[in-house]
Amino acid sequence: RNISPLRKAKFLALPVLRNSILSVEEVTYALVARGYQEDRPPQLSKIPFRHLLPVLVLSGVWLVALWIK
Repeated sequence: RNISPLRKAKFLALPVLRNSILSVEEVTYALVARGYQEDRPPQLSKIPFRHLLPVLVLSGVWLVALWIK
């Protein structure tokens, strides 16, 4: 027996939508638990130089490798 394409789409779409809505709900609860407020801009701390140092070193190595090539 053949199942219509609309019915197949319904069987696929409904679980995907349900899981998406549940995931959004979990993220919302997590944000509220961490004190998120829409009217307040996020305050990010500055990145320490020691965290940027590997990026700078690797960029230099990459540039030297391109220059040698």
